Amino acid sequence: MDGSTRRLRTDSREAAFVGGAEALIFGVLLFVVGSLILVNGWAVIDARFAAANAARAATRAAISTPIGSDPHVQARVAADRVLRQDGHKDVEYDVVAERSTSLGRCDPVRYRVTIRVHPTALGRFGWSDGIDVMATSGQVVDPYRSGLPAGRQCPW
Repeated sequence: MDGSTRRLRTDSREAAFVGGAEALIFGVLLFVVGSLILVNGWAVIDARFAAANAARAATRAAISTPIGSDPHVQARVAADRVLRQDGHKDVEYDVVAERSTSLGRCDPVRYRVTIRVHPTALGRFGWSDGIDVMATSGQVVDPYRSGLPAGRQCPW
């Protein structure tokens, strides 16, 4: 054997590590980024359910407000209570009346709840300001409720 055709001896335990190191790093990075995307997606879905529950509670509270009370205040309190019960204590949200501001018999009442969802640990990637999740709920004031003025003509 001459000196130009020497074979390098390698330890068989380390032979494949160099070829797989970048795949291992890429796999971990992909797992972390994928997990963050799933967490942020679930935060939006959870906020949507919470907004729907809060909108239903706000609408129910507004149509069952005692005579002489402000239905919008009652709706806001009900939405806040439901959001706190669902575990959303520190969220930015808004409750807006979309339909009737008066409570007459058969008047439609509709409330929209908007919750702002902030990204989880994505920093400048993704949506940085957050995303607004909205839900709307509507009901009709009881046509036989006492103490209310006659509202619209009931369709039934």
